[in-house]
Amino acid sequence: MIKLKNPQLAADLFSGWEETIIWTCLQGQMGEIWADRTENPHSALALFGKFGSFGFLAGQANLDFIEHCRGKDVIFVPQDQAWVDLIEEH
Repeated sequence: MIKLKNPQLAADLFSGWEETIIWTCLQGQMGEIWADRTENPHSALALFGKFGSFGFLAGQANLDFIEHCRGKDVIFVPQDQAWVDLIEEH
């Protein structure tokens, strides 16, 4: 997992979501965007907040993103059923 210096690189993975929190992260104003790679990412996490964070999971379901948040208070918001299944499994 890589914290993107240019969060816009993951914008396509979040297309269709209208949540202000996600777009705030993508614009680099608040929060962070993590991805599986810097170029053409397949999976991403928009992480917002320090004490009770929200984690918006997009793209291909990837266990690394869930493990990255283990032990933290993160409320996951999955993009699709594949993410839901992965969260429930782990």
